[in-house]
Amino acid sequence: ADLDRVLARPDFDPAAAAARARELTDRGATTAAATTLLRVRTLGQLRALRERYRAELDEVHELIAQLVTQAELVRLQPAIAHSSGELVRELVDRVEGLGELFAYQALLEGGAGPGEWNNTSAGERS
Repeated sequence: ADLDRVLARPDFDPAAAAARARELTDRGATTAAATTLLRVRTLGQLRALRERYRAELDEVHELIAQLVTQAELVRLQPAIAHSSGELVRELVDRVEGLGELFAYQALLEGGAGPGEWNNTSAGERS
């Protein structure tokens, strides 16, 4: 929700930023245009991050719904309880993936670049 609010702000519109970069380039302000293009790229990263959040949250929601359904089945037919372990492992993996996304967002907010994320996340996964 916070990321949605930020991306809804007019100054976070990638089309407006790209238009501004073209305007600056046309005026010969190449340094300012390059900075604006960096902002366009960063806005793209933020939008991609939002989409990853949405996809991960959708997956977690569906896994939880399946887990609840399977729990009812196990309650009614205890002999099939062994198959629930796999679903729980998948849910845990997805939640851990969300943790990595939150860490990535924190690095972006702190000004870290993609190279720093790769180094940090690889170290955390080891």
